[in-house]
Amino acid sequence: VALGGVALLAAVPLMAIIALLLKLESSGPVLITETRLGQDQKPFAMYKFRSQYVRITRDHKRKTSQLQPEFTKIGAILRRYRLDLLPQFLNVLKGEMSLVGPRPLPLKSDIVHYNGWKQERFDIKPGMTGLWQVSAQREFSPEEMMRLDMYYIWNWSFSNDVKILLRTIPMIFSHPKNISSKNRVS
Repeated sequence: VALGGVALLAAVPLMAIIALLLKLESSGPVLITETRLGQDQKPFAMYKFRSQYVRITRDHKRKTSQLQPEFTKIGAILRRYRLDLLPQFLNVLKGEMSLVGPRPLPLKSDIVHYNGWKQERFDIKPGMTGLWQVSAQREFSPEEMMRLDMYYIWNWSFSNDVKILLRTIPMIFSHPKNISSKNRVS
């Protein structure tokens, strides 16, 4: 939490610039929330910068908004360099996430497949970064991601967390995530 607070303070100027650019570029909220499963499968609202266009509809009772499948210009840059995840430092401060751990699963994920030893994934807080994010420059299958998450959990140490954090920073800038402006973020 302390390290997350320091990182959040350091990121505030960049986050303010991102928020301003998002507001200037398109309508819609600057931050979005996605319901994810945390420790003990407890749902929580995970924060992200909005990276897609929003369609706002109004009926006679209320206004609703829905993310569109196309990235904004700023959103594509945020997603490519994973800057859309900076607001998750707030989740770390709230105690819902840690800096390192398995990525939080969407609420809609098929939890039925997470039985037996795989349930241990929910014994710890999810993280902003983790072993599979820094392990390779390719996409992993869900089963491979699960195996790396379990390897991380079973072999946890403070020094491994430090190594993952140190590998995360250069990985963000040296191997940007390849996305198309037409692809939807999951």
